[in-house]
Amino acid sequence: MSDSQQEPTTQPPAKTSRGWMWIAVAATMVAVVAVVIASNRGGKTPTTDSTAGTDPTTSIDTAVTATTGVGSDNSETSPPEGDVDLKGCGVDSSGQLKATIAVVNSSSKSSDFVISVLFQATDGETLIDTATATVNGLPPNQSSTADAVSGKPDPPADALCTIEKVSRRDHIS
Repeated sequence: MSDSQQEPTTQPPAKTSRGWMWIAVAATMVAVVAVVIASNRGGKTPTTDSTAGTDPTTSIDTAVTATTGVGSDNSETSPPEGDVDLKGCGVDSSGQLKATIAVVNSSSKSSDFVISVLFQATDGETLIDTATATVNGLPPNQSSTADAVSGKPDPPADALCTIEKVSRRDHIS
């Protein structure tokens, strides 16, 4: 090739903006999160719980997520979320938020239960704290109660309690 003939220089293609794509992805994620939150609330509203004694109490009835462990009774007739009932929600004598949960083992085997509880502000949106209640070795068709107690200092007296998740596993002795 001679000096008088030069190869034409090629320019890289122009970059296209993909900002619209990221906006669409973000909007889709927000919509999915909103649907999940709405489905977990079950469209229920807070109600006063009159069974908790003299403590100021409020409870909220929402959808409960349930899981069963390996080897547990996975019968459709006895899902674990049907085995629990929120009986009380309020501030106990030591100044801690406390949820009292009744548990009835409707499975055919002795079972261990783990119940996750959310403590929320009365707006139903603001999370104050979470706690866990457990019942171990509950025989079939027997009942027990368990308390989930928050460790949060100076909790509001009018918090809402929500049973978020129930796990039931076969008890191993």
